[in-house]
Amino acid sequence: MLALILLKRAKDAIGLASTIMTGAQLRAQTPSEISLNTIDQTVRMYVSTFVKTAEDTYHRKVNKATVLSFLCALQGLAAVSHILFEDALASVRSIQPDYSPKRDVEAINRDYQQEIQCLINKFGEASTTEALEKVSSYVAIMTTLRTSTLAHVSGRNIAACDAAPPDDRQNE
Repeated sequence: MLALILLKRAKDAIGLASTIMTGAQLRAQTPSEISLNTIDQTVRMYVSTFVKTAEDTYHRKVNKATVLSFLCALQGLAAVSHILFEDALASVRSIQPDYSPKRDVEAINRDYQQEIQCLINKFGEASTTEALEKVSSYVAIMTTLRTSTLAHVSGRNIAACDAAPPDDRQNE
């Protein structure tokens, strides 16, 4: 039963990574903006951890390191979403210095960091389900804030992908 839950959490985490990549395509088109290629490579690294978690679960090789890696990769996805928001905020503030999101992002971030760190510290009792819920909620907030922030940038667009690596499977 625990294995089934962990497999589902790994699948859900991959879906969350996909959500981040979809949202990352909305661009402010500023020179300082983080490239989609950099975001893609970073998110792929976390996805490989989620895939490894699923593989370890399937092969009944789950151990403390597997779950800890999973939790840390979730934390990485949250960090990417926060960085994307901060990047969008900097773009807007370069043209509208007084712009401020309608929410206290620092308080949201501080609360999230405390909650997720508590889960990681209590790792033995930590629920991957609870961690995924907290990260999903945080990513949803950051994504929504980023989208509403980018609405204040004229000339923004949705990028096709500014240098996505080719899929190696096409060459097989």
